[in-house]
Amino acid sequence: NAEYMGGLRHTAILHSMSQQSVPLRVQLASPGLGHQLLHGYLALLAKHPVRTKATTAAFMSVISDIISQRLNKNNSNKPLNTVSIRNQFMVGLLLRGPAIHYWFSFLERQFQKSSLKGGQLALAKMVIDQGLFAPVFISLYFIIIGTLEGKSTDAIYDKWRKEFRSVLLRNWSVWPIANLVNFRFVPPHLRVLFGNVVSLFWTIYLISRTR
Repeated sequence: NAEYMGGLRHTAILHSMSQQSVPLRVQLASPGLGHQLLHGYLALLAKHPVRTKATTAAFMSVISDIISQRLNKNNSNKPLNTVSIRNQFMVGLLLRGPAIHYWFSFLERQFQKSSLKGGQLALAKMVIDQGLFAPVFISLYFIIIGTLEGKSTDAIYDKWRKEFRSVLLRNWSVWPIANLVNFRFVPPHLRVLFGNVVSLFWTIYLISRTR
C-alpha cells in the first residue's frame, strides 16, 4: 500500500508539473513581434505585390533623403527639407518600386527555359540588368527628380550630361555584386525588398549627385 500511495503521489506531481509547463511551452512557441511583422509583410506582398514594393521603396527613399540631409554639413543644423523628402517619396513610389518589380519579372520570364543554373544564371541576369536596365533607370531618375524639382528640360539635360557617366561607373562598383547575391540567393518575391535595402545607402550617394 505504501508503494502504491507513493506511486500515486509521484504520478500526481508529474501531472502537476506537466500542466504548469504548458503555458511556458505556448509562450516560447508564440511568434515574436518581428515574426508577426514579417508574416504580415509577406501576406501583403502576396496579395498586392506592386503596391507593397512601391510603398516600401517610397519609405526607404525617404529614409535615404533624411540621412543625406543630415550628413550634409550645410544642412545638418537646418530643418529638414520636406520638399526633397516628398520628391524622394514620389521617386520610390512611382519609379523605383514598380520599375524594378516589372523588370525583375521580365528577367525571370526570359530565363524560364534557360539551361543556365545557379551562379551562371545569376551572372547572366546581372550582366543584362547592369548593361540594359541600369543606364535607363539612372537616366529616368535624373529626369523625374529634375521634373519634381521644377527644373527646365535644358537644366535636366545639363545635369544628366555632367553627372551620368560618373554615377553609372559608381553604380557598377556597387550593384553588380549586390545583384549577383540577389539573383543567386534571394527568392524572386523578395528581390525588390533586398534591392531596397541596398538602395537605402545607394540613394544617399545618388541624392548628393543630383541635388
